[in-house]
Amino acid sequence: QLQPRYSYTDYDIADRTSNGVDSTGMQDNSSFEMRRARLVLSGNMLDKQFSYKLQNDFADDGGGSQMKDMWIQWNHDMLNGRIGQFKQPLGREEQISSTSLYFTERSVLSEVFAPGRAVGIQAHVPFGTGNFRMAMDNGESEGEGANAGGVDNKVRAHFALDWSTETYGSRGVEGDFRDDNSDLGFTMGAAVGYGEGHLELT
Repeated sequence: QLQPRYSYTDYDIADRTSNGVDSTGMQDNSSFEMRRARLVLSGNMLDKQFSYKLQNDFADDGGGSQMKDMWIQWNHDMLNGRIGQFKQPLGREEQISSTSLYFTERSVLSEVFAPGRAVGIQAHVPFGTGNFRMAMDNGESEGEGANAGGVDNKVRAHFALDWSTETYGSRGVEGDFRDDNSDLGFTMGAAVGYGEGHLELT
């Protein structure tokens, strides 16, 4: 997945002047960047009894590199069990891949409230056109998060439930992209998270 980007920032004169004098030093700027440069390895093994995914972003954090996903999952008709690093099941927009978003980026609310990726375990119970997920990760203490282990015994847990009419809804895309001419459908869902940890706030 490659996502190059060109952006131009045009500051309003009111944002960079005070009493008619430019005292902020804010200047219009333009920039080319590689927003995402990801390599994904995913698949199944042992007659699809297990699934796996490895995803690394070589353009993350200003030109660095960061592992995004690294998990293995046991598949069963009644229950799927996952362990590794993955997106925690909280936040509808956060669950959507960046390849399937309507807009260039996710909303500010998603960035603020959705926990994103963390190392932990997840149980997924599919039922008809619905899903129930329970996940637990290392928590929210300083030094924990993506690509990091735990620093204490405090954890964070998430519970998510969604249900869709027919084949519409939570299928990894932001909208209704079905090829057929089915009737109008909708998705309902709810999620809750509880975290323990210690953050140094400055």
